[in-house]
Amino acid sequence: LGIYAGDCKKLSVNATFPRLKQIEKEQGSVLKGILFSKRKKNPLKAPLFSFKKGTGSFIRHLEKKLPYAVSYGEKVEKLTKKETGFSLTTNKQKIEADVVVLAVPAYVAAGLVEEVSSELLSIPYQSVTSVSVTLKEGTKLPPGFGYLIPSEEGEEILGVLFDSNF
Repeated sequence: LGIYAGDCKKLSVNATFPRLKQIEKEQGSVLKGILFSKRKKNPLKAPLFSFKKGTGSFIRHLEKKLPYAVSYGEKVEKLTKKETGFSLTTNKQKIEADVVVLAVPAYVAAGLVEEVSSELLSIPYQSVTSVSVTLKEGTKLPPGFGYLIPSEEGEEILGVLFDSNF
């Protein structure tokens, strides 16, 4: 619940923890796989990385490599499938495209692609809001990175993350 904000009973281990599923398949059980792998390396340890100038720098780098222009700050109003390709209408322009990638929640895509809107609307979606708060220096916080609230508590929030705890 804390990681995916969805109903844990409806989440697939193959989709959420594919490495655990692979370890179980290879070793016969997750525990056996983890114990066996300690002799080698930790199979669950994934490298974390970021970009010196933020994740936006990665997008700007990709944009420079594209053979066409990228538009920002436009709202897509209509997407139409044509015999070859697509016609995309935004609040600023009309674009003809061979391929369109919709990097939006399924319910938003459903409003643009009428042919498959019922299938898109059937995809579960969990909305999450993040709020950042600055506290006065010296404010005491519980130790750790934050805490999660069990769903049976009936709270409207999933938990709290501490960005910094000095």
